[in-house]
Amino acid sequence: MAFLNIDPTPMMLPGFSRVLVNGREKYNRVVSARVRPANEDLAIVMVSNLPPGLFPFAQLRAIILDLLVNEYGLVVKDIQKSPFARGQAYVRLNRASDRDSLIHLNPHNHNGFSFDFVCHTRGSNARRVVFNRECWLMLIGYPRTTFS
Repeated sequence: MAFLNIDPTPMMLPGFSRVLVNGREKYNRVVSARVRPANEDLAIVMVSNLPPGLFPFAQLRAIILDLLVNEYGLVVKDIQKSPFARGQAYVRLNRASDRDSLIHLNPHNHNGFSFDFVCHTRGSNARRVVFNRECWLMLIGYPRTTFS
């Protein structure tokens, strides 16, 4: 590993000094493991041909439930309205494999509507943060978590 013994003195504020504490590590890894994936059973459903004007979400929810439960025989845990676009909803399924099957078989036509299922990380509001770098963080003047 490079830069394990960097002298922090040039980066310190005037009036501060470096203190080495016996028995305490000079450095420590902050993020030691990848975060487990969450919401793998969640999909965004987009309805592309809604009639113009106001369309009640309760009716859209019933149509989505009819497609997923009655037509495909899937177990749906929850359906929520998406705040980002008209004709979008979040659908939480029983299994991630059910979500992947729906995405793979796009588009779905039912009762005159066309449904496209998208992975929850591929929506229009998706923000991607990729942790593919390792860095060292120097905390100066950071208090200990336990006080005596």
